[in-house]
Amino acid sequence: MAPTFSTKSGDAAKAKTDALILSLSATTALPKAIDKAFGGQLTELLEARGFNGKAGEVAAFPTFGKLGVRTVVITGTGERSNEPGRWGEGLRRAYGAAIKRARDEGARTVAVATPEKAGSAEISAIVEGLSLALYSFTRYKSGTAAPKKQIETIEIWASDKKAAAAVTHGEQVAAGVALARDLVNTISNDKTPPQIADWAEQVAKNAGLQCRVLNQADLAAGGYNAILTVGKGSAAEPRLIEMIYEPKGKAQKTVALVGKTITFDSGGLDLKSADGMYSMKTDMGGGAAVLGAMHAIAALQPKVKVIGLMTAAENMPSGTAMRPSDVVTALNGKTFEIGNTDAEGRMVLADAVTHAARAGADEIIDLATLTGAKMVAIGSIAVGSFSNDQAFQERFLGAAAEAGERVWPFPMWDEYKDGLKSEIADLKSTGGRGGGAITAALFIGEFVEGKPWVHLDIAGNAASDTEGPYSPKGATGVMVRSLLNYVESAT
Repeated sequence: MAPTFSTKSGDAAKAKTDALILSLSATTALPKAIDKAFGGQLTELLEARGFNGKAGEVAAFPTFGKLGVRTVVITGTGERSNEPGRWGEGLRRAYGAAIKRARDEGARTVAVATPEKAGSAEISAIVEGLSLALYSFTRYKSGTAAPKKQIETIEIWASDKKAAAAVTHGEQVAAGVALARDLVNTISNDKTPPQIADWAEQVAKNAGLQCRVLNQADLAAGGYNAILTVGKGSAAEPRLIEMIYEPKGKAQKTVALVGKTITFDSGGLDLKSADGMYSMKTDMGGGAAVLGAMHAIAALQPKVKVIGLMTAAENMPSGTAMRPSDVVTALNGKTFEIGNTDAEGRMVLADAVTHAARAGADEIIDLATLTGAKMVAIGSIAVGSFSNDQAFQERFLGAAAEAGERVWPFPMWDEYKDGLKSEIADLKSTGGRGGGAITAALFIGEFVEGKPWVHLDIAGNAASDTEGPYSPKGATGVMVRSLLNYVESAT
């Protein structure tokens, strides 16, 4: 259960909660009221422990009645960086680590002192870190008892006059990320394409979004053969889900967010290994990011129209499954030869980006857990970015940086297209091992009908095997923050 947030002004040393969170850097001292209450002993304790405000440092101390709180938690922020978004990301991490420490110390009510002169963006980032650090996924845990240790209320102490709005903003962003995490963490048996469609319809209804679902008959009538081909090996029929946010007044532009939503990827007839298949419930991380972003967009109300598309299909081997060397005619009329049935994500995206272009999108952003080649190239720290429009890509990269998410651009030179040549069709869906992330992106780019487009390869980013300061093991909700920051700033 997410904690309840409120705002306070004045001196956080006057808080009456179970715990108080303070942040320090190497160049900041303890607040005078705090230091005075402890008679200078807290400063001495920090020095004895070697605590100097570095990023990642967290310490907790009992107050023994010297303050109105039971425990003081001090977190290190490190020094302010001039790199865009790094300070905000540092605050997410510092306060995320601190709230988990406060919870582990048994606190249920927490006061949070924000850094001096913290503005709206910084307060929003802090709230994101606090909220997301407390995220947990317990759907499949037996028993109904609530966790013994959980944070119920959080007071944000800040001097900024817009603090309340900033807190609300942070909560909405965190809720979008949490929704994406929930979707990715859910097992494939509970999120077949029809079930995903039901889920999206409910989210859209609650958020006030328009929603339309194309079922198998609709897809066949409309010529969405690439999506149908991927899904035809499964007993669960594919779906294309379209959600639309309309701003109040005239929209400055229309942005389409398109997410690969393969609810389970066995590899098809080109079957994955057992180890490679185990994590494939996460192969719809792109679609989850789109749903999470659309949920938050409805609350944040940016000035652009946003079309959210989820291409839901299950890639399974059977007597009706697609075969390597089959030829498919996509929605835009281009034909392609299937090089490998495990390269299904680019196929469903081919039809979806064409749909986005024809739906009136001025710009298209697609997200997909697409290639192992991206992982080989840059690992799981950064998301790979590919685009047919450098100016658009630069704007998105700037928004992602401000959101604290790492994205790295790849080249999209025409020479790489030679790998997509087919002897019998317009294209081949795979381009060999060398530059595989690039040729996969170039394949998708053949279907955007000339619209400015950015492709985000989130392979290795959608889920993690390690816990971070504000992210548990499992789904991360990657790129939700970047998408939101882009649409809020798009003009």
